[in-house]
Amino acid sequence: MEKEIPSLKSVLDAFKEIFIGKTLFKANLPDLPHVHISPPDSFQFSQGVPLLTGEMLSRIIDSWESSVDFMIPYIAKGFPKIKPELKRLKLAQEQGRLNLKDCMKALLKGQEEKVNEIALSLETQPLILKFILDQLMKPFLEKRIEGIQSLTQNLTWLKGYCPLCGSFPELSFLKGDEGQRWLRCVLCGHEWRFMRTQCPFCENEDHEKMELYFVEGREHERAELCYKCNRYIVNIDTRKCAEEVVTEVAAIGMLYLDILAQGKGFSPVALCAWNMVAKGDIATWTGPFRKQNGEAS
Repeated sequence: MEKEIPSLKSVLDAFKEIFIGKTLFKANLPDLPHVHISPPDSFQFSQGVPLLTGEMLSRIIDSWESSVDFMIPYIAKGFPKIKPELKRLKLAQEQGRLNLKDCMKALLKGQEEKVNEIALSLETQPLILKFILDQLMKPFLEKRIEGIQSLTQNLTWLKGYCPLCGSFPELSFLKGDEGQRWLRCVLCGHEWRFMRTQCPFCENEDHEKMELYFVEGREHERAELCYKCNRYIVNIDTRKCAEEVVTEVAAIGMLYLDILAQGKGFSPVALCAWNMVAKGDIATWTGPFRKQNGEAS
């Protein structure tokens, strides 16, 4: 990615450390035998009720504190400017002033006021705290989710949000001879098959209100825009890639599409650590951005 898109090198270098740390942590993390997850009710599942609720998510990662000591050095190496925040969080945990389980529950349940209170006590910005907590939690959650994916394997799921945790996707990708479309969850990393011509956010199927945009020379990477909900998601056609695509890191290599789509007034289907683009980055980016039909935008 750095070789093909040099302008993204600083971003890729930063997140590279986190991806390395997460991969190593997951490889050494044992399975979780003591939490029983029952298969979902097939009817409720078909109607769009995901397997796990916020409370159940909390249960399956109830010992996620083990990721703190392991992941913080990788986060600090990739993002040295937030080392003070990382030190304060670690110190508060060691002194018993911070309950990471409560932090995680507040994050998963979207309790903004609670997250803001915790950030204030740590003398940090809520956005930075969310970023740190997310990076600490994700490897633990992804590992646990891997162990329960089989529970929904043969059931019908037609929604654009994750069938396991209910979060929206960070990536859309095509694979297989027929170009099947798949989505990857922004929170737990689960991947599921989805309709080729539907917006995962608002379920719009009107092709006249949807558009694919790409940069010349990288037509296999597109931003899927929906004019009905004003959302977008980045997409990669893995069939046209010379090398194997690692979906876990593919989305960050399309940050240039996030910049371009947000510059046109669209918001991502799911916010993640790298697609919250600063206004200045949008204003300074230049490049040939084209519609699928080739008409200059």
